[in-house]
Amino acid sequence: EGIEDLALTTNGVLLADPDRLLHGAEERLKQFRYFTFAPQLDIDEDVIVDFLRRSADLALLPRAARRALEAGALEVVETD
Repeated sequence: EGIEDLALTTNGVLLADPDRLLHGAEERLKQFRYFTFAPQLDIDEDVIVDFLRRSADLALLPRAARRALEAGALEVVETD
């Protein structure tokens, strides 16, 4: 009760997640990662907004660019 998931379905596997906040890798999901929200969890809103922004940025890339990222032929560069 009180648990909600937020899925980042557009190539969520391409999102850098050094703090392992996203779920899905342990389940070997191939296309997406997700957050699980529960009353006892405290995830900073800025972190969630950052993941959503990066997920949207990936969704806007041409399919060929996303496939190149998946294959390791391209590297994501932050431009902030």
